[in-house]
Amino acid sequence: MTLLTLSIAMIASGAVWILPASSGLVAYLAATCLYPQYLAVSLGPVDFPVGRIVVLVMLIRFMTRPLDATLARWRWIDLFVVMTFAASTLAYLTNESAVKVLEREGGRLFDTALAYLVARLS
Repeated sequence: MTLLTLSIAMIASGAVWILPASSGLVAYLAATCLYPQYLAVSLGPVDFPVGRIVVLVMLIRFMTRPLDATLARWRWIDLFVVMTFAASTLAYLTNESAVKVLEREGGRLFDTALAYLVARLS
């Protein structure tokens, strides 16, 4: 199943790279919603489902191409997303070991904060 997951991720990543930003967002959402999240590529204790791989490719695409200045400007909701992520990480850090926090919150960073960022930039 790892080979199938990587194949789906490559197809969706190619679509994200080639298509315009809004169509790339549709390809990312389709890959995330239609392919099961439990089928993931495991690298040690970290699992990479298709959505996490494609969001990385989409983020690299946005960082390597010029952006509109109005899209790159910070808004109040950006601050809210970052502050919510930081506060929940700090709260979880007071209850668990740092290794467990890094593993859990790293996955949450991919699933929420980076997904929000690429959705807003597209």
